[in-house]
Amino acid sequence: MTALLGQLWTTSLLLMAAALAWMSWLILSRLFRERSQANRAERRKSVSRAYLQIMGGDAEGEARLRDYQHQARLLAESLLEVMGLVRGAERERLVAALTRLQVDATLRDRLNRGSRTGRLAAAEALAAFPSQATTAALSSLYMASRDGEVRIAAIRSLIEIDAAPSIEAVVVDLEKRGETESLQYLPILRRLASADPDAALAVFNSPDRSPTLRAVLAEALAGSGAYSCLPALIDATSDPNVALRLAAVRGIGQLAHPAASAAVEAALHDPAWDVRAEACATAAKLGARALAPSLTACLNDAEWWVRFRATEALQTLGLPLPKPEHSIGPVPLDLTPSRLLPEPVLGVAPS
Repeated sequence: MTALLGQLWTTSLLLMAAALAWMSWLILSRLFRERSQANRAERRKSVSRAYLQIMGGDAEGEARLRDYQHQARLLAESLLEVMGLVRGAERERLVAALTRLQVDATLRDRLNRGSRTGRLAAAEALAAFPSQATTAALSSLYMASRDGEVRIAAIRSLIEIDAAPSIEAVVVDLEKRGETESLQYLPILRRLASADPDAALAVFNSPDRSPTLRAVLAEALAGSGAYSCLPALIDATSDPNVALRLAAVRGIGQLAHPAASAAVEAALHDPAWDVRAEACATAAKLGARALAPSLTACLNDAEWWVRFRATEALQTLGLPLPKPEHSIGPVPLDLTPSRLLPEPVLGVAPS
């Protein structure tokens, strides 16, 4: 019995020591983290002040930066803040000073090592240093990295320096990686489509493209604002794939061209309720008052969301709302007092 008590006391003491050690480690790590963050914030302020001095023509700023010229993440994050605010001669003066300090080489070296946050910042900041070396480094990062956000940062900077790959090359790469359903690439595809709508349209019309990818490309084409893609989107509203039909109808709504009214009217009778709902919203964006009969028919749709969208569309178009056979939204709760009482138990009269 005494030996057992001794073991229990020993185990309790060990657990207490472990708990104290764990709590001490947490406290110390928090203190170190807070001190590190404070030091980093102070260094970032110093770098930002140096940037401002350089842009103001003060040579002292460039000398101050020499203490930080190998701290890629710090330089990149501060540069991204400044670049969003300045243009013209001040920006050129800053970029020239950073180039003399070989900051662009430091950022290129940072692309393939260190934390993910630092690589992202370096990739985005390199957009300020267009050169063959920068193009090669960003292209290599885009092709080699498995991290979607890092790859997007690389191609975004390539777009900024007018060295982006073609939209067809990007699409082929997405298919190889199995990332055609990822919407995180949509802003990139939209920018590439805006830069070359004809190439984007050729990729969209290619029979080798999957319906899912074509749905993403439909969004990109519509976002480019190129009316040359309107016939392709109209044709896609009758595609067997629901996602592609939905994207095509939504894209037509973005372009808001009245020539697509007939396709939108057909979409109001689509077998998929989400396509019908989107068609109602698109009809309003087109200002298609001629679609009033079809929109009115949607007020009796079996899906309440279609009825809701149809009501919105008719109100937007300034058309009268006939009384529908179904309610516009979900059936409201019956909150009468009798409904709030508990159900009676069999054989017991309610109180």
